[in-house]
Amino acid sequence: MPTSALYTIVGKAEVRSWPFIGWAARALGVLWVKRESKESRVKTRQGIIEAIKGGQTVVLFPEGTSWEGPQMLPLKPGMFYESAKHGFNIYQWSLHFDSAKTGFPVGVKFLSHLWAICCEPKINAYVDIRAVPISHTDSDALIADAQEWWKNSLAGLSEAYPARHSGYWPDHRLTVQA
Repeated sequence: MPTSALYTIVGKAEVRSWPFIGWAARALGVLWVKRESKESRVKTRQGIIEAIKGGQTVVLFPEGTSWEGPQMLPLKPGMFYESAKHGFNIYQWSLHFDSAKTGFPVGVKFLSHLWAICCEPKINAYVDIRAVPISHTDSDALIADAQEWWKNSLAGLSEAYPARHSGYWPDHRLTVQA
């Protein structure tokens, strides 16, 4: 994501310390959130609202992390509530890789993850974009609509482009989805 002039990115605070990626993110003006801190979540949510009202597009990851999928982890609902409250449009997109090594589960060290990805001779990324943005005044309806689209999108991408190395990273969240 090359420039903050196009959009504002929301990222987990841990990324701020990562070599190269953290430096680039700081230079782009990423809004950082400490997910375990309610105060940080509230402050970040206010920053997102201000950015959108100021004309910025905000990119956030509603699962709050990545994993090998193709199912989804539970969505973080805060911004869906704010979108419904303020009438913000949500533009959805799905990103699928053909290597499960790209997923980044809890407990895996950054350098171990980076090394596993760099050892892959080729990783393809596939993107699906919802043609029309969604907007609802009912936050529960907004979440349900978004979840249904993502579920179908990710299932379609996974079926069309199966991921190698399924189960490469031990991930307790995989059992949550069963």
